[in-house]
Amino acid sequence: MLPSEFIAQTWNQKANIPAIGRHRSTSFSIGNKGYIGLGHINSVSNELFDDFWQYNPASNVWTQIADFGGGERYHAYGFTVGDKAYVGTGRTPGGAYETDNWEYSPATNTWTEKTSFPGVERRGAIAFVISGIGYVGSGETFVPGSNDFYSYNPVSDSWGQIQSFPGQARTSAVAFSIQDKGYFGTGELAVGVDQAINDFWEYNPSSDAWTQKANIGDSVRKEACGFALLGLGYIGTGRNPNIGDDMDNFWQYNPSTDAWVEVEDFLGISRRYMVSFVIANKAYVGIGTNGTNFNDFWEYNPVYPEGMAPYQGVKAEVKNDPIQGLSIGFTYLPKGVDNLELWISDYNGNILERRSVESSNIQLKLKKNSEPKTYIYRLVKDEQVVKAGKLTI
Repeated sequence: MLPSEFIAQTWNQKANIPAIGRHRSTSFSIGNKGYIGLGHINSVSNELFDDFWQYNPASNVWTQIADFGGGERYHAYGFTVGDKAYVGTGRTPGGAYETDNWEYSPATNTWTEKTSFPGVERRGAIAFVISGIGYVGSGETFVPGSNDFYSYNPVSDSWGQIQSFPGQARTSAVAFSIQDKGYFGTGELAVGVDQAINDFWEYNPSSDAWTQKANIGDSVRKEACGFALLGLGYIGTGRNPNIGDDMDNFWQYNPSTDAWVEVEDFLGISRRYMVSFVIANKAYVGIGTNGTNFNDFWEYNPVYPEGMAPYQGVKAEVKNDPIQGLSIGFTYLPKGVDNLELWISDYNGNILERRSVESSNIQLKLKKNSEPKTYIYRLVKDEQVVKAGKLTI
């Protein structure tokens, strides 16, 4: 198994959530802890959940907390103001859409019902926070969709309507805040067919105005994952319905230049409905589905540890020679490198092959699978991962 204490890379697998794999869940962070809960599975039967779990990054341990006060549901919003979190709306057993709004206090481990969301019942709404005020809107309603948005003041426990979103109505979008602005984009359009979009918008609360910004990447997506970290925004994974594929790529947004750049792909299995939270300049993501519901969990560190930078341009390609068998060819590998190893593992952390890297082409003992299978490769130097990626064999 991989010795987790030495892993140092942008994507680092952490302890799985000790709960049933699921999607359309809700997440938030309070202080130095993260929280994930609710959601459903619908592959065979539609099972909804009301459980919530707390993650401690210092110990890499999950602890179950009080069940959500509003009962079983999925596709609810979640956001944090100060030392409290707020969760609401979503779809409950029997197919009902909700407007309730609940406050979670980690100090007492209790849920308290607050003033309900004032818009029409919905699921798949998004939320972001600016200067102690929560903003909630968008989502799927019993009509084709809604563009209305509302602000929530937890001090007065009151809602107020803000300028409606001027773009196309949608659900399963992504939102986050950077400094004094909110950002919102992607999603499934409310047009009655499976259609997604890759537009991106900024909300300025001082002028109560929306401004369209640069589109995200080169393909549409819905059911994506997003977060803000160190003054930059990130959006990735999700599904492109035009080609019917779940994705693993991630894009980084710089609000000062209104520009997106592609960053390292998510190291886990491609999926949709992955959720996230941020603690101490690191992002944490997990669960979701690609038809299979996952309970895995990953840490994203956007700052390369010392010694990793020369390896970030390295590319790996699997080659299959009918005589020699499988090998991996590396391009842009730094020259004159000592003590470099190649580790290949499965998604359970089992090391399948470990080889010394003495050239840009490494012969493998692994055999080609009858059906393509994805593995994780890591280049390890002096017990530190300097590059990681995926291989399909």
